[in-house]
Amino acid sequence: MAIEEILIKLNHLKKSVDEFDENDLAELSGLNTIEINTFIVWWLKLKEKTKIKFLKKLNFVAEDNFELEFYEILQFTLTDLSPQVRKESINGLWECQDYRIADLATDILLNDVDDSVRIESSKLLRKFCHLIKDGKLSGRISAKIIDSVNLILEKSNMNSELWRRTMESSACFNTDSLDEYINIAFQSENTILKSSAIFAMGESDNIKWVNIVISAVYNDLPEIRYESAVALGKLGDESTLQNLQELLNDEDIQVKNRAIESIGAIGGAMAKRILLSMINEDSESKESLELALENIEV
Repeated sequence: MAIEEILIKLNHLKKSVDEFDENDLAELSGLNTIEINTFIVWWLKLKEKTKIKFLKKLNFVAEDNFELEFYEILQFTLTDLSPQVRKESINGLWECQDYRIADLATDILLNDVDDSVRIESSKLLRKFCHLIKDGKLSGRISAKIIDSVNLILEKSNMNSELWRRTMESSACFNTDSLDEYINIAFQSENTILKSSAIFAMGESDNIKWVNIVISAVYNDLPEIRYESAVALGKLGDESTLQNLQELLNDEDIQVKNRAIESIGAIGGAMAKRILLSMINEDSESKESLELALENIEV
């Protein structure tokens, strides 16, 4: 179906997001330059609510079918005047590794007038920071991302969500300055900031943090224990399985389920034995257990 026909059909959008025709939206996957220009003309005539409704459904369709990609559309809508539209565009780009998106996201991080959009952009950049660490993204874009996250960490208020999200996203770089930020955040009396520091320790993939993360397993606050379970799973050290096992009796079901996931992520024969021992006595976490056992590597 030609894009003009699709857009004519989409002009009859209903109030409910569910009334979008998914088959029509699927036709918008992988548009070429000429088709994108046609889409832009159509898009500029839409009201903000319709734009948001459209993007929500578009993102839903993409999640439901991994073969579809709407990155060309989302690259354009990322520049929309509406902060809500820009945020919804970012929501559709979590799987994208296109350097052009990294370039735009970095500009948004530094320059967007809406802090909530900047925060979402900082979270989106986490994937690209890992690509840089793994040597899969280099050159101008790599340097731009590194300079930008450093600028945010140096200049922003440490207690702001933008600062802590940027710390989380760039923790994989393992620089001395990031280590200092993580330590300061962990020592903070601010629970949210401390939680972010523990998350960042896991993101760093550096075993040097393991003893600090283990200490957080025994914290009185469930949100701290939860992040410690996440971080131990990412650090992947089999010696921490015993500490994670203690969280299997946690009164908070989210902490308990996260510990199960992390034990499965660490893997190995001991991890499998721990999880198998729970199968017949824990119906509350049955789904998490089955999934962890299904994915475990021995």
